[in-house]
Amino acid sequence: GIRFSRARSDCIGIRQSLADGSYEWVVDNSIHNRSKTIWSKTIDESQTGQFTRKTINEPFRVSEMTRIVYDGASGGQFRFTLQEYSDKLKNEKSFSFDRDLTGDTVVGIKGKVFRIIKADNVNMQYAWVKFPQ
Repeated sequence: GIRFSRARSDCIGIRQSLADGSYEWVVDNSIHNRSKTIWSKTIDESQTGQFTRKTINEPFRVSEMTRIVYDGASGGQFRFTLQEYSDKLKNEKSFSFDRDLTGDTVVGIKGKVFRIIKADNVNMQYAWVKFPQ
């Protein structure tokens, strides 16, 4: 088995990849660091049958949330909307970035930096370069 030593405020759980459906153990102890610190370990497929999925009907509370929405590509540019939620307030700001014709386009929005690997007008594949809290 796997043993975790954790502080009371650590977040421990299992997450499932949207890309391939695989599972992994996750420990998020970012609260103790000055940056996002998430440790993970792949779960052996032979163990995944031991888990049961449970749906909780109670919504979770978020005091702040930042969301970056990909709005598509047009005119040689990638377009995004930054949505910031705080309690009941919502702010939105639009961004557009010129497509880099020589390689991957690197985008930075509010300190979050990612590299666009492949995109069309509806979908975008990306990799995080920097994701501060």
